[in-house]
Amino acid sequence: MLHFKCAKLIFLLAWTVLDTNSKFTGEFMQIKPLVASEQKYWQNVYIEAFPAYERIAFSELLTRQLEETTLKLSILWADGQNVGILVNVELEAKKTFILYLAIDPKIRSAGYGSRTLSLLKELYPGGVILESEQIGTSAENETQRVRRYNFYQKNGLLDTGYLTKNLGGIFHLLASEATVTLDDYLLASKSLGIDVVIGEK
Repeated sequence: MLHFKCAKLIFLLAWTVLDTNSKFTGEFMQIKPLVASEQKYWQNVYIEAFPAYERIAFSELLTRQLEETTLKLSILWADGQNVGILVNVELEAKKTFILYLAIDPKIRSAGYGSRTLSLLKELYPGGVILESEQIGTSAENETQRVRRYNFYQKNGLLDTGYLTKNLGGIFHLLASEATVTLDDYLLASKSLGIDVVIGEK
């Protein structure tokens, strides 16, 4: 098992709007940089989607927003409305690590999660990395964990065989491409200021 200590600093820089036609549905979707007028919406979705122990303080995310160009804090937009939120770290070779991805609870089960993952795989063909809560532990939310894990598998985010421990939880490390490495994940974690522990299942 490997142990890594990273400075507790979070950085963010507003970025250019990314838009494309999602091959998953053929429908237009955008990933937009977060602006002041959308912060309340972003925080509401964030708080509802993630338990307190997994959340980095929103104020902390904003504090260093001008000091790290690879960290993106965004709104997901489709069909004329906001549909969710995203925090990701861009890596070399067109790869990215997804720290937070959440669809607005008011419009879940409408296909936006799959469309978002399809779009991200188009934007980052080198590989998309993300974490999914550990399953098989008899957790209180085990059903939800299994559903989420299976959803990612269905959408091409496959289990790498590694477990990660950070932010008070244990997670399966998933990736869309075999070219994704542990070094990619560690680099992203370092840029986020997150202490991580990695072990094989």
